[in-house]
Parts: sequence; C-alpha cells; structure tokens
Amino acid sequence: MSDSPEPRRIPVALAHSLVEQGQAVLLDVRDARLYDNAHIRGATSLPLARLTVTPGRIAPGVLPEHPGLLIFYCA
Repeated sequence: MSDSPEPRRIPVALAHSLVEQGQAVLLDVRDARLYDNAHIRGATSLPLARLTVTPGRIAPGVLPEHPGLLIFYCA
C-alpha cells in the first residue's frame, strides 16, 4: 500500500487563481511535440514519460521546486 496522497481534481477557475497568486504551477504532461504545438500560458512541459520511468516513484530533480501546489494537466 502506498503512503502517497491520491491526486484530486480542482476546478479550472481555482487552478487559474492559484497560478495567478503564485500558489501553484501548471505542469503539462503531454509529449513535447503537443506542448510545443499549444499549451496553457505559463505551463511547464513535463512529459508523462519522465514521471513514469520508475513506477510509483518520481526521480529526484524531475519535479520543479515550488512551495505550493503542482497542477498536472494533459488536455
């Protein structure tokens, strides 16, 4: 059993507000080609493949340093 918290969904308006206030960062988990084609302004590219290299664990240095929420999106 994992002791990591389950991901949760938040409304778009709340995500936007948190990012605007500097309390969150947006992470686009689509592949780089899709990110380069179009992405939410201010989002950072972090392809899902980089997050799933080690199942159940995220390698050190992969996630950006940020004191607030990390908001992942794929659409």
